[in-house]
Amino acid sequence: AEGSFLQAAIVVHTEVFGHLHVAGKRPGPFTDNDLGLLRVLAAQAGIAIGNARLYGTARQRERWIAGAAAVTTALLTGSDAADALMTVAEQARVLAGASAGVILQPTAAGGMEIVTASTPDDPAGIVGTVIEPGSPVLVQLLGGEPVFIDDSATDPRMTTGVRSRFGPSMMLPLQSGGRLIGTLALPRRRGERPYTDLDRLLATQFASQAALALVLADAQADREQLAVYEDRDRIA
Repeated sequence: AEGSFLQAAIVVHTEVFGHLHVAGKRPGPFTDNDLGLLRVLAAQAGIAIGNARLYGTARQRERWIAGAAAVTTALLTGSDAADALMTVAEQARVLAGASAGVILQPTAAGGMEIVTASTPDDPAGIVGTVIEPGSPVLVQLLGGEPVFIDDSATDPRMTTGVRSRFGPSMMLPLQSGGRLIGTLALPRRRGERPYTDLDRLLATQFASQAALALVLADAQADREQLAVYEDRDRIA
């Protein structure tokens, strides 16, 4: 205690979250009892903040799990390929709080092309954008590695013309059983908050489950088409 000013740290899981300050006690200076009371209040505040963080983390996990389940259900109950990719892009965009949900697929020339984009804005300027062979980020994407970017507009690995629109971004492999279907990209606008480690983990898990659902849906569609051919053969 220092006369007319007191301070106590608010600690959340060993991390100093902030401080409680009180000043201007009247009449007279602060006492050791005042300091003890302030420390108790700071400890209670730290516990409350920690509990709120745990609750927020649990809720975030629940949303991503529910979103992945919704995607799986939608894909396995019948969608064509374009609709399936849009379902994944749109659900991921909403869950991540991204400005766009984008699916890229490998091109015959060895690059990657944006084939689907879910965005509140006009996607016309995004779909068809190509990451050319030799791009620094391409080796990671084609290798099935996730790529996390703090600022798309200034990161030297980003070479497309649309990069100037975006800031933080996640580029996640859609990969299942060694098969690379493509990449799910989730960019935010410049100046928006960066993705946290938890955001990255949950989005990566979502992409893995979505890729498996896409593979299963593709196999199901093949089986249904084969059944149609077999029926036609029997009728003939």
